[in-house]
Order: sequence, then structure tokens, then C-alpha cells
Amino acid sequence: MAQSSGSARVKALEGDLGVLLFARHARGVRLTEAGRHFIKRVWYRENHPGIDVEITEGTAGDAVMQLRAERLAVAFGVGRPELPHRSI
Repeated sequence: MAQSSGSARVKALEGDLGVLLFARHARGVRLTEAGRHFIKRVWYRENHPGIDVEITEGTAGDAVMQLRAERLAVAFGVGRPELPHRSI
């Protein structure tokens, strides 16, 4: 399977920074402490001082449900989540 563009960009950024932002596992990824620091304090705060960042971990399906319910504005995931059917 080819590496996604987003995944390749993250790996390139990690190479530039010299730290791992994500710990990769067979079932997905988790932010490392360096990743949390990078997102919360360094990059995002400097470029978007008026926006708060909250980092949570969960399944891709949970993230999609929260996006649909507008409880999340952005989510990062790996793989294809098994999504519950959306009622109309």
C-alpha cells in the first residue's frame, strides 16, 4: 500500500525536527510527548493564537462520529474506520 501524502508529510516533518511526533503501532498511531508539545505549544500557538487546541485519543470511528456531531473541527486518523450508518 502506498504511503498517503499526509503520512509522508508528517514523516518529512519528523525528519526535519529530529523527533517522532507519532508513535506508530499496528492498530494506529498515538502522539508522542514531543508531538503533543509541537502541536499545543510551538507551531499552533504561534500561528493561531486565538484558537485553542485539545488533543484526545480514540478510535477512527469515534472521531468520525464526533465530526458528524460537530464536537470536533479536525481529526487525524490512520486506515479505514468502520463507520456506523448515518441516519437521515
